[in-house]
Amino acid sequence: MTATFTQRIDVLIRSPHVLVERIRGGDQIDDLPLQLSAIALTGFATFGFLLGLTHSPLWGALAATKLMVVALGSVAVCLPALHVYGRLLGNAATLRQQVCEALVALAVTGLTLIALCPVWLVFTYQMNEPPEGYFRVMLGAVAFLGIAGARGVWALLRALRVQGRPVMHLTAWMVIYGMVGIQAAWTLRPFVGNPESRDEFVLVRPLEDTAFDATATLIRSNIRPHVSGE
Repeated sequence: MTATFTQRIDVLIRSPHVLVERIRGGDQIDDLPLQLSAIALTGFATFGFLLGLTHSPLWGALAATKLMVVALGSVAVCLPALHVYGRLLGNAATLRQQVCEALVALAVTGLTLIALCPVWLVFTYQMNEPPEGYFRVMLGAVAFLGIAGARGVWALLRALRVQGRPVMHLTAWMVIYGMVGIQAAWTLRPFVGNPESRDEFVLVRPLEDTAFDATATLIRSNIRPHVSGE
């Protein structure tokens, strides 16, 4: 089991299309959902812990848990859309195969986040200086997660193209998944704790506006000096 698990990781890093071809053929994929989910959750948990660690280890543990919920929860919510769009746009894969393919993208995203962890540590060390550092770190978190997500989707898109399969449905699903994921993350915030804040530990903050309004505000906060907390 351990050898197989490490082999999955190696295939995801080197040749994701090989795994997608196996999924397409239905060859020994019973254990794939569990293995791919474990790989993805490891990546999201590791990066989530480092997000919260800018405040404290307790925030890190909470951020790790919440980021895992966002990752898998968003995929679960968007799977019906992936199946329906696939059928409408010519994808003949079964629902089970589409679940595995979506988890391939998520697992590649998780591995990419692990690879970015050292870069993230350097980034936070350089940027996390009051009073603007907190907002730079938050914007950086959005960028790092976006880069990792794009890498995961690109790996799946490329694998489908190698097989000569339609990818239009995946493009539409990517937009839906991105919107759901961003809003889910906003709902479960905070992830990055403000080191300057003396507030007591907060599990989930009250919902204010939308994730897209918050992103616009965050960008403006990085363009001009801003001294308020989260």
